[in-house]
Order: sequence, then structure tokens, then C-alpha cells
Amino acid sequence: IVIYHLHLTQFDGRLLREKSGVKVGVFATRSQNRPNPIGISIAELIQRKDNILIAKGINAYNGTPVLDLKPYDKWDSVTDIRVPAWHDIR
Repeated sequence: IVIYHLHLTQFDGRLLREKSGVKVGVFATRSQNRPNPIGISIAELIQRKDNILIAKGINAYNGTPVLDLKPYDKWDSVTDIRVPAWHDIR
């Protein structure tokens, strides 16, 4: 698990967003417009070169500052999930 700083975003103060006609909070979306510029991705470590880690699966730009790394343990895996109805509306 990679926790990183969304250093290229600028929060413009909007906290609500409409998704398919339903008003939802910013944390219910995948919007880059967030009051806290923290991102998280589950990534696969491919290679380590001294203090440089090569990984794939990170949803961030190359050069994004990494704040922390955590192991992805079996208890982190969620299998029985529920998705709100508005999420699948396109």
C-alpha cells in the first residue's frame, strides 16, 4: 500500500459533487478535488535499487512524493462489498 501526497492538485473549496443527479460528498467520489491531498494505492513492488522502489499499479504521476509504505496483508482484502446504487449509474 502506497500513501502519497497529491502535490499537483489544488482544493477549490467544493465539498459536494453531483454524480448522475445524486449529490454526494467529496469522499464518496474519486475526485482529485479534496480537502486533504492524500492518495492511496495498492501497488506491486517490482524492483528495489538502493533507496528507489519500482512499482506498478500506483494511481499517481511519476515523481509524486511518497509519504508512507505499508504491507498489504490478507486481512486488508475485502470480499463482501456493497456499492451504493448511484455509483453504477452512467
